[in-house]
Amino acid sequence: MPCLTRCRSRTGGIANGCVGLERQFTKLNPNSPTPDWDFSCYQANAVVINLGTNDVGHGVSSAQFQTAYTSLLRKVRAAYSQAWIFALEPFRSRYVSQTQAVVKAAVDGGDSRISFVDTTGWLGSGDLTDSVHPNDQGHRIIADRLAPVIAAWIGI
Repeated sequence: MPCLTRCRSRTGGIANGCVGLERQFTKLNPNSPTPDWDFSCYQANAVVINLGTNDVGHGVSSAQFQTAYTSLLRKVRAAYSQAWIFALEPFRSRYVSQTQAVVKAAVDGGDSRISFVDTTGWLGSGDLTDSVHPNDQGHRIIADRLAPVIAAWIGI
């Protein structure tokens, strides 16, 4: 399951297959030892980040999350220097202030191609599979709401 941080179980192993995208973003396959992705071959116009929901369940502190999110944004920006980055508010309203703070710091630091996307009210209980993760209907709702946001920012 995707997490921002690499979550550890109580015994020291990786918790429930939790992949820490902050560390694994550059990998060709984050689930196995592989070389780094060659970002020069493909350049994204937009990058959407929606992380935080699974980190809470693994005991990641607010400070750990904010540090890891900052690191991930730096890696995304280094890989995709001209892409618009859309940092979504996690759908379960977890780490919202930390996500907003990281985006604000990036903007204040001169990154004009990053935006926080408020997702408050996008999903209802019927749009989730397990009270946490979107089901098919939830994913359609997210796409329908997110597409115009992206289009407005990148001009398509």
